[in-house]
Amino acid sequence: MEGLVEAVSTKGYVAVTISDIVRAAQVSKSTFYAQFADKEECFLAAYAATSENVLEVLVEAGSREGLSDDDRIRAATEAYLGVIAANPALSRTFIVEVLAAGPAALQARHRVNRRFADELRRLVDERQEKTDPAHPSLSAPAALILVGGMNELVLDAVVEDRIDTLPGLADRVARLVRAAVDVG
Repeated sequence: MEGLVEAVSTKGYVAVTISDIVRAAQVSKSTFYAQFADKEECFLAAYAATSENVLEVLVEAGSREGLSDDDRIRAATEAYLGVIAANPALSRTFIVEVLAAGPAALQARHRVNRRFADELRRLVDERQEKTDPAHPSLSAPAALILVGGMNELVLDAVVEDRIDTLPGLADRVARLVRAAVDVG
């Protein structure tokens, strides 16, 4: 899967061949085919594993004890943007190239975005329960809009080769989340 990420981040999903992947991974084609049926299956497995890891980082950061509720939202946002910035090849592969990887990849992206939105709602709902239980929680569509906005922010940074600037946006993104919650 690391070979796939390296090859796709360099050549793009459409142009990458199995030969490119195995060359980057320094394995044989028979080793590749023992694990995956084709490039798409490898991409989907790598996407799922990477998404799960990023989500774990986000959840862990947002669940730290001793943080105020607003700081938990900021910590989760900062962790997410930090992971993206620290892994440019993964980011290019799974933020940009996922859009070229076909219908199954787009479905996987959709499921991941919903999971991220659900986690955002969980963080916000915990905050709301403590600060103002009568205030409406973050709706599923609003959470998905926020996740989509963050995806576009990251996509813009990756495409414009400014991925290193993402961690500096954590405060703004966290304020946007808080503003969306305050609107109801």
